[in-house]
Amino acid sequence: MVGVFYYLMKNPTQLSSVWLDPTNAKTLLQSFAVIFFGLLAFLGIWIVINDLYKIITVKNKSKIWYIFWLVLWFLLLLLSIVIGASVLNKVKTISVENILDADKLIMPYIQFKDWIKYTRWDATLHLIAPAQIFYKLNTDYFNWQIVPILWQVTFSQINLDCGNWQIIPLNLSSPTADFDGSCIYFKKWEYNLNLNMSYLNIPTWEKLKKTTTWWTIVFESEISVTPAKWELTFNDSKTEMIVGKVPSKVTFDASNVFTDLKLPSYQILRDVNGDGQMDNQNSTNFTYTYKQAQLYNVAIRFPWINNYIYTFPIRVEQSDVPVCEIQTTQIKWTQYSFITNFLDSNVNANITDYQFDIIDKNNKSQIIDTIKNKNWTFEYVFPWKWVYAVRTTFITAEDKQWDCESDNILVWSSDFQVSYDVFFKSPQSPQFQKATSSSATSFSWDTINIQEIPTFIKISLNQITPDNAGVSKKVLFDDLPVLSTDSKNFEIKIEDSKIHTITIVIQDVARWSKTQIPLTVQTDLANLIGKLIVRPGTVGTDPFTVTFDASTTTLNDPADEIVYFTRNFWDGEIKKNLSQAIIIHTYRYNYSGDNWEYHPVLTIKTKKWRQINISPETNIIVKKAIQTLKINVDSHPAQVANVGEKVDFSLQINWTPTSIDRDFWNGKTLHCKSRGECASTSTSYSMAWTYTVKANVAYDNQPSIDGEINILVR
Repeated sequence: MVGVFYYLMKNPTQLSSVWLDPTNAKTLLQSFAVIFFGLLAFLGIWIVINDLYKIITVKNKSKIWYIFWLVLWFLLLLLSIVIGASVLNKVKTISVENILDADKLIMPYIQFKDWIKYTRWDATLHLIAPAQIFYKLNTDYFNWQIVPILWQVTFSQINLDCGNWQIIPLNLSSPTADFDGSCIYFKKWEYNLNLNMSYLNIPTWEKLKKTTTWWTIVFESEISVTPAKWELTFNDSKTEMIVGKVPSKVTFDASNVFTDLKLPSYQILRDVNGDGQMDNQNSTNFTYTYKQAQLYNVAIRFPWINNYIYTFPIRVEQSDVPVCEIQTTQIKWTQYSFITNFLDSNVNANITDYQFDIIDKNNKSQIIDTIKNKNWTFEYVFPWKWVYAVRTTFITAEDKQWDCESDNILVWSSDFQVSYDVFFKSPQSPQFQKATSSSATSFSWDTINIQEIPTFIKISLNQITPDNAGVSKKVLFDDLPVLSTDSKNFEIKIEDSKIHTITIVIQDVARWSKTQIPLTVQTDLANLIGKLIVRPGTVGTDPFTVTFDASTTTLNDPADEIVYFTRNFWDGEIKKNLSQAIIIHTYRYNYSGDNWEYHPVLTIKTKKWRQINISPETNIIVKKAIQTLKINVDSHPAQVANVGEKVDFSLQINWTPTSIDRDFWNGKTLHCKSRGECASTSTSYSMAWTYTVKANVAYDNQPSIDGEINILVR
């Protein structure tokens, strides 16, 4: 009965006589297999148990016969279990649909790197052209449905018409029933598949042919492949796209895919040169220049559809003229430099004239400017933001003219040039100060990092170019407008540790111009926030006495405490591991080293081994002391005396000297160790003359100073 139902399921045309369909036949086949092998297993278990019982209980009688039946039925039990499981598994794998469904006679699939995927068995596998499709023949349906109709035949050839003018043969000697080669589809369309069979009718020895139309393969969308200078052509077997000779500039446009499949996001990944690296992502239109002649396998993936990679081959042919490429470098804004390079370095010397065409890619590749040059390099300023390309045309010494084109250049110049500063104030910095990369609230590139809450952020717009009455200036905080009294300064209060966005928006509605500058505000509450106050300031005159106050340093960890302050005054004096937060230090102008600027560093250490180094925002600057020396003639203010009169002199100085040397110019000199010893002194002159009285005052750590005065003696 198992054999009868297996035969009926494999021959659906016989089922009508017994009022069964293939699905019921498979169910009955499984049921009879379960009953048959189940009864056999049950019988084996009962006999094994019975014989084992008699071997143990029977006395005074030979047990050889029971042992024989025990072994025999134990082996039958094992065979029933093993063979029954195998039969049920084979019945389970029988596909009724493959036998009955005419649409499954031809099974298309896509060959991926490590596996194949049948196109009809995965709802997410949308067919997108260009695509390389392989085909397999469903031998179950073919043998049980097609061959019985033809009766006794021998096939000489079976071909598949792919519906795109390609015909691929079935390898009759292959056990996999695969068609040789693949079919390449380049356009969105519905393609009819036809099976062409050539065979020999054995009873009549007639050679016959039969064509069957079984199924339609539907491509829901397509990726447009457009060469820049060539018409897209194909090889003789229609299996490869030929996009021209090197260098070949090809545009891949996938915009129709997102429209046809109604994808919510423009996500696309492209590897257009087959090296396994992404060349472009998330742009519907992409242009690539192929610089080597070979066959490339383009790989494209749409993350919003599935994880499959769509591949198709394109061929770039060799060129019979020099091959060049254009190297593009942005200098600033819309100013670019261009260099024409040749793959053969010797060609460059044989070319003396170049023509560079500036192409507007968004306006049917219209030439907007032409530059003739004797050199292969030039610079150019594009007029506005747009999509451009540069074409270089040259003539070789053999009178061969050729050209090459650069990749598309996306010139996205800013509508406005915005100059602005970021200021901040916090509990530890109560006055607004400019945020820099090294300040407590740091500002680097487009990120503001604050360390205290609350912190006020002020955005100050310095200059907008171009600026006129129609230009609006506003700042958004998390997409909400910030009020300003003068449209130049915008204050924002940060009260939590969330990530916020500040956006500067400059817009001129009349000119359709708009520039947005997004800034990210991040909060990083430091465990130790160092604060150093310098009094009276950071600039003074030698000797300059400064008070360093670190008493407002904040420690955010309640379980920690500050234990030491180490100060490097940067003038050679270091005081380590002090407990005082406030200290006074005197700076001197270093005349020997001509040093007048110092960068003191305060190191704060805590009990938990936290450590921070802080310095004043500006260096300590010590200006030179203003030294003055004046010689007074106290007894003769008019600086005129008579011979023999006593003349009194005094010195007027503003610093404490280490020594004073005086020369009265009458043969008398005087050396003193302090101001008090010879600040005032007297002498007399015995001859009429004009005398020059001199004085030299020396200091401990300052240069000495000279002074002189004349006195007329009559």
